Amino acid sequence: GNASKTVGIFAELGVSQITYNNVGHLNTGCNNISGGNLSSLVGILSDNSTATAGNLIGHNAIVDCNQTNSSLAVSVIGLYYNGSTSGSNAISHNNLHSLTCASTTGTIQGIYTLAGNANYFNNMVRLGYNAAGLSMTPGINISGFHEQGGTNNYYHNSVYIGGTNVTGSNGTYAFRSVVPTATREIKNNIFLRG
Repeated sequence: GNASKTVGIFAELGVSQITYNNVGHLNTGCNNISGGNLSSLVGILSDNSTATAGNLIGHNAIVDCNQTNSSLAVSVIGLYYNGSTSGSNAISHNNLHSLTCASTTGTIQGIYTLAGNANYFNNMVRLGYNAAGLSMTPGINISGFHEQGGTNNYYHNSVYIGGTNVTGSNGTYAFRSVVPTATREIKNNIFLRG
């Protein structure tokens, strides 16, 4: 249905300590066109902005997640974070790759930040290829990191967006922030587009 979604790990409210998990081989063809935490396919969804202590999402592998709906503007997110503004919050050492979407109007976002204060470090994101290492078809909007809100810092992350279908009119971003006023530090990262 329109509101259906597939999520590997969903943590809501309270403090999230999501570590050392393998999330993968998630497939859906649902017709949910919502974005953010309501996206049709999310590997790890941590939606806990009311937590009073530090959140940790680390050392997880999110791989081979596929949205097969080819006709609607569906969204795939590897790791979604809406976190606290208090405590020490870290999203680190996660490995995301082989997230695919069959729709030309769809989007893929490796790590999506809605709100909170966090440090993002030593994450690896590779998008534009499927699990077999073949270029994803079709070419769509892709972001390695998508920062929608919060006051965050990004250190020592590696993002590669490749494949033969990352050209043309669709946007591809290794790092994309739409936050107009927050102070952030982006330092010692490797952002590549093939």
